[in-house]
Amino acid sequence: MKNPSSNRNSKMNAQIAVIAEHRENRILPATYETLSFAVELGKRLDLNISILILGIRVEAMAEQLAEKTGCHVTGIEGGSLERYNGEAYKAAALEALKTFDSSYVCMPHTATGFDLAPRLAFDLKASCITSVEKIRAGEGDIRFIRSMFNGKLHAEMAPAATKTVLTILPGTWPSLEI
Repeated sequence: MKNPSSNRNSKMNAQIAVIAEHRENRILPATYETLSFAVELGKRLDLNISILILGIRVEAMAEQLAEKTGCHVTGIEGGSLERYNGEAYKAAALEALKTFDSSYVCMPHTATGFDLAPRLAFDLKASCITSVEKIRAGEGDIRFIRSMFNGKLHAEMAPAATKTVLTILPGTWPSLEI
């Protein structure tokens, strides 16, 4: 499939890659919340954002995302991507991420994201931080806040690798205002 706004001759300068989720040809609200998180992270670290969408018949959704966000969107289609399958999605995402120069890969903290994030992190040799609720920027570093023990404690997590895969807890970020 064509990329709605692509540059095929070089790696994308997309230091933040967002993996979009969709159902029944609609982008899930959690994707727009994850994009809102990515925008804030991008502003804090001066990073660009690109979006990856996997599935079948994703061209219209990819074009919609590109139009609404102004971000580069890559759509990957394949019969094995019709329904979520961890190994098929991981393989397709890894192939697409080769063209991105991403320090961060973000996705909603859904059943799909919770399953896919550690798979990607392992193969990317990246840190994996799930259920992110807040960002804290310090002197020269960035930390992510997540709840633990049913919300009784909050952990401040710093990535241990140069690449980080993050899942963003739905409902903790406002939907991307477009």
